[in-house]
Amino acid sequence: MKTILLLFSLLFGMFAFQIIHYLDFVNQVSQFANKGPRFTAQDGQALCERVAKLEQNPQPCELVK
Repeated sequence: MKTILLLFSLLFGMFAFQIIHYLDFVNQVSQFANKGPRFTAQDGQALCERVAKLEQNPQPCELVK
């Protein structure tokens, strides 16, 4: 009986441990997603075109979608 109770306690503890870490992971992902605007491909294209105007031998700015 003690063995069954011990096994059940271990399983419950592991389950609780996984739930706590999953909730922490979800919290971190939501904080990252809600942080604000990101540097997008269009931003990169605009930056490349601005830098190309300053270079003597500019590389082509090709936006790959």
